[in-house]
Amino acid sequence: MTAAKRPPGDYAAYLFDLDGTLYRGDRPLPGAAEVVRWLRARGKKLLFLSNNPLRSRGAVAEKLTRLGLPAAPEEVLTTSHTTVAYLTEHHREARLYVIGDRLLQEEIRQAGLRTTAVGKGAEVLVVSWDRGFTYAKLNHALQALRGGALCVLTNPDPTCPMPEGEVPDAGSLMAAIRAASGRSPDVIIGKPSPILAEIALRQLGVPAQECLLTGDRLATDIAFGRAAGMATALVLTGVTRPAEAAATEVRPDYVWASLWELIPGREGEL
Repeated sequence: MTAAKRPPGDYAAYLFDLDGTLYRGDRPLPGAAEVVRWLRARGKKLLFLSNNPLRSRGAVAEKLTRLGLPAAPEEVLTTSHTTVAYLTEHHREARLYVIGDRLLQEEIRQAGLRTTAVGKGAEVLVVSWDRGFTYAKLNHALQALRGGALCVLTNPDPTCPMPEGEVPDAGSLMAAIRAASGRSPDVIIGKPSPILAEIALRQLGVPAQECLLTGDRLATDIAFGRAAGMATALVLTGVTRPAEAAATEVRPDYVWASLWELIPGREGEL
């Protein structure tokens, strides 16, 4: 752990990962509700980040609120939302071939972006978590990339934790497309991508050095925050074990047993 530059409650804005950081499944984690209330009472800006492209901002905000962590949709960034924002800003007139679930398809349609039903001739291939992924879609992706399309990946996660266990995520579909085409994604939107950091900082209106990013994964959450120039806190309530935190080269500024440690005087509570 690197030396903390200041007390963890002294930043202007706080960014939180969700599963493993604020909650696990449908259960809030120790200190999560209290930390959110404590930060709001002090006028801090909050932003909640999700690499899950199947959930809308509204659905994430509703779940957080239901678990005692009140949040507005405008305080949530998901990979589906940020992917559409990126495409709208940089590829407004491009023909898109989209591999993705219903939510992403609908958000792209609502943004007025152009899509095509076939890969051949597409200018941008968008790859996301798609529970209806087929051989035909794999072939369309191959034809799009062989034709020179830019490849945009919503999030690099190979799997996603679910109540019944891990299931394949967008990264696994991209691996199949990479095997067929020999192409890797040109643009990755979700953590640890700098694109998500740019959108998050723009929305917060706060410089990176005034932000504290808290998450439970070293390779995505902590790497994301460090690359963006934010302070980072690793919380050991998710996938990372204490031995991994001690051995990693990706050094967070803080390592906490639980979120209670963000509040002065509550350190050591579980």
